Amino acid sequence: MAKEIERKFLIDRFPDALPLISECEMHQLYISVMPTVRARSKKTSDGETYRLTVKGSGELVREEIEIDISKEQFDGLCRVAEKEPIK
Repeated sequence: MAKEIERKFLIDRFPDALPLISECEMHQLYISVMPTVRARSKKTSDGETYRLTVKGSGELVREEIEIDISKEQFDGLCRVAEKEPIK
């Protein structure tokens, strides 16, 4: 179990000529918002991962549990929730 510290920054633009170091494609499905329960798929050049995350209550610091899941479990959660993941 980990603790997550929320950090939010407002910026007006990205720096000029910012080099691309790596890319990934994420799909995220929110199953619940109180508590926050989400499933996420992440595809990079190293492969694809799937993770289920449950976050506790709190404003600045909160408990967070992350569990690796399979593609089949991720797809099943999408079907049960009857929602399309956010890309």
